Amino acid sequence: YLIGTTAISNPNSPNLRRSSVSPSFMAESLTRFSGSVCLIFGRDTTGLNNQELDSVDMIVNISTNPVYPTLNIGQAVAIIIYELSKHKFGDVEKIATKEQKSLMMYHYLELVNTLGFPNYKKSIFEIAFRKLINRSLPTPREVTLLIGLFRRSNITLKRYQSSLKYRHISKPSDLS
Repeated sequence: YLIGTTAISNPNSPNLRRSSVSPSFMAESLTRFSGSVCLIFGRDTTGLNNQELDSVDMIVNISTNPVYPTLNIGQAVAIIIYELSKHKFGDVEKIATKEQKSLMMYHYLELVNTLGFPNYKKSIFEIAFRKLINRSLPTPREVTLLIGLFRRSNITLKRYQSSLKYRHISKPSDLS
């Protein structure tokens, strides 16, 4: 599970790449996590770029004074470690694997495609859903239920769309 940090965060911004959580939210979320975690801190000069942020599962932002909104790496590490130290990590619920989440994302995007959204909207839906899922740390059971929901919805929608096409050309008035 990859966690990246960023100094650039605006909760009101439409830039979903930069949507982030607080260090306390991250630490609380990880109390339910089983597996390895990698914390990724950006460069002192430029931080993490958009491509690097796209590759992480969760983005953390440490709130600072707007006059000087960035911290050096040592300060950021200390704050993150402090937040983690306040929580107990013991009996944890198993969290869905990347493969399980990828399969769920595939079925979600298949449904989005069937619904006929324009391509620019599809990419926004993908980023938003991926961020939501990665922040929520779903269990394998929850992912399986969502896969079933997306698959059944997609099948039902395709059948409905097909029946509309069939009805349209099967009318006697359509044949002349």
